[in-house]
Amino acid sequence: VYDLFGVGFTLLRLTSAVDAGLALVPTAEAAGVPLAVVDLPRAEIRDLYGADLALVRPDQHIAWRGDAIADGMSLLNSARGMTAET
Repeated sequence: VYDLFGVGFTLLRLTSAVDAGLALVPTAEAAGVPLAVVDLPRAEIRDLYGADLALVRPDQHIAWRGDAIADGMSLLNSARGMTAET
């Protein structure tokens, strides 16, 4: 799996839902955050992660996982270690 990750952040889409998580792409582009999207819609992989989506940091640690992204900018800021003050 690691060979599929980009040089920046990677959004793993572990569901066959067509639009799952894709709203994060333009948010990342607007913020200047490199983001690759990798589709792995296999039940056994989804079960390992315990969610439909996983955001992987450049150091290959999972920054977040869930079934939907409510606020893409907050998610990216949190994953980058940024707070409202930074």
